[in-house]
Amino acid sequence: GIEFYIFLQVRKHVLSITNILDIFKRSTLINQNDFVSDEYVNMDKLSKQIECVVENKVESLLQSYRSLRPLLLKIESVVSEASCTGASSELSSYYFHVQINVYNALSEVVVRSLANLRQLLFSQVNHQRIYSKGVESYNDQLINDAHIAQAHRCTRLITCTPKRFIRWMNGTCSEAAIKLDEDDILGLSQPPSITYYEAIARNKYIV
Repeated sequence: GIEFYIFLQVRKHVLSITNILDIFKRSTLINQNDFVSDEYVNMDKLSKQIECVVENKVESLLQSYRSLRPLLLKIESVVSEASCTGASSELSSYYFHVQINVYNALSEVVVRSLANLRQLLFSQVNHQRIYSKGVESYNDQLINDAHIAQAHRCTRLITCTPKRFIRWMNGTCSEAAIKLDEDDILGLSQPPSITYYEAIARNKYIV
């Protein structure tokens, strides 16, 4: 009957959402296998490679994140008689459930990526000579301003990743934006959005 059809449709879309969230939880922005080790490593080149790898993986995660809303709208079209707005009262708790899972997954991604970055940098340090701006740096001379600046830049790149993921308004799966007066909007290319970074940044163990 119709009830069984609705059940099958909802179940299919919920499984798709669950799979996306599971992939999120297992993801990392940087992995040591992404980089080929040479006898000599140019720190400037390595940091640029890290930035490129992180950017590509963030874009992939963003595509997955953006695919959640269409799936939720499909569920809404099945369970709600009203038009699909992304603000169904029947699904408000499920929208919240998905957002909590995205928050947890992004937190895990940041923590895992920072650990992998640390492992990558220390493995390069302990087993190879590192060059930075044409100056050779041995293991006992690793810590210098150039290396520290590049390490900080790569770290910030990872910790700021949640700024790319815009949260939803309460009870919806629609992106939230900060409401500003007309005078405040002048000079802005687009209104500032509310992202997951604000919540994750409160965790002193992550950011």
